[in-house]
Parts: sequence; C-alpha cells; structure tokens
Amino acid sequence: MKRKLSQSLLEETVELLVRHFGREAVESAIKKERAENNDKCEDPQAPKRTSQKPNPSVGSMLDDLASRDFEKHRLLAAFYAQLKERKVLVDSQDIRFFAQTIGMKRISGKSREDLVGHLMRFLLHQPADRLPADLKKAVDFSEAQRQQGFSILTDKLLKNS
Repeated sequence: MKRKLSQSLLEETVELLVRHFGREAVESAIKKERAENNDKCEDPQAPKRTSQKPNPSVGSMLDDLASRDFEKHRLLAAFYAQLKERKVLVDSQDIRFFAQTIGMKRISGKSREDLVGHLMRFLLHQPADRLPADLKKAVDFSEAQRQQGFSILTDKLLKNS
C-alpha cells in the first residue's frame, strides 16, 4: 500500500515536471543525475546484492585448521567448546575485556554469539605458540571477574545490613 502511494506520488511529480519543463528537459535531468550518482534507480526496498562472500563459520574454519595445525586446532576447538558452554567468558563484557587483553584493538557485535565469532576468528590467525598463554588468561580472567563480582556483592550486602 505504502509503495503504491509512493509510486503514484512519484508519477504525479514527474508528470508535473514534464508539463512545466517539457519531456526532453526532464529526461535530460534524470540521465544527468543517474550519471553523477552512478545510480540505476533500483528499488530501495529490494535486497542489495553484494559480491562479498559470506564469512565462513568458526566451525568450518576450525575444521580447515585441523589438517594444517593439529595442536592449534586442539587448543582452539577446546576453547570454543568452553565458550559455547559458557564455562569461560560468561558475559559479553568479559569477552570484550579479554579481547582487549590479548591485543584485539576493537571487537564489534551486540550479541554474545557475534562476539564469540569475532574473537575466534582473531584467535585463529594468532601464532600457535602464543595461544596457550592467551587461552589461560581467559580462564583466569573469568574466574577473577567472578570472584571480584562476588566480592563486590558481598561488600554491598554487608554494608546494607
């Protein structure tokens, strides 16, 4: 319905311009505008087609790694399983802090799932000799964050008593 109204409004506008300026002037202006903007007047609601290939899943990237570097695959697959089960880096904020700790300048994403994917892609490109220390930080980080959280909660409860 809304699209029909927009289409009819556009047609009325073009008709008015043609009556006022003439068909040749309007067509010339449209051609000039298209050339300047390199626009083909596509439907704005139509899905955009991009030539970019979708990012491979973390699982498929880990499978590819298995044939190239077994030890790195073993470490990352175990870590990924822990992440998915929420045994380490339980909250999104934990993932963000950990990512900064290991050298990611910026990690984007709103959901925990997005953050896990970005973190794993980063780790997949890290040298294998660096991974054990980084992954240990994640376990320590999660435990330290939980302890700190419990400590803060305890302090607040005791002060309120």
